[in-house]
Amino acid sequence: MKSKSVKAIVILALITLVFAAPARAIFGLGDVVFDPTNYAQAIRSFIQLQQQYAQLVQIYQQSRQQYEQLIWMAKRSRSTCRRATGQSLPPGPIPPPATPTEQPVAG
Repeated sequence: MKSKSVKAIVILALITLVFAAPARAIFGLGDVVFDPTNYAQAIRSFIQLQQQYAQLVQIYQQSRQQYEQLIWMAKRSRSTCRRATGQSLPPGPIPPPATPTEQPVAG
């Protein structure tokens, strides 16, 4: 008796598997199906994206500070040169320093 019921259950399970339709949502609009595995992966991706954004902001801030420091150093160099030579430099980029062969020889 038990073997007949086990066979019937196995046959019913096989028929169900063969003719099974894809999963569909029956409640709500648009047949939305919630997949917890996909949701967990999306959360992990979002957290990783937040960390990358925070790192990018930090890199930007450091670059900005370095840029501002370079501008300050260039202005300071320009004013130091003006005081040392008594001449003002023309506006624009700071010229490169003279090499030892280009410096006038005191004679």
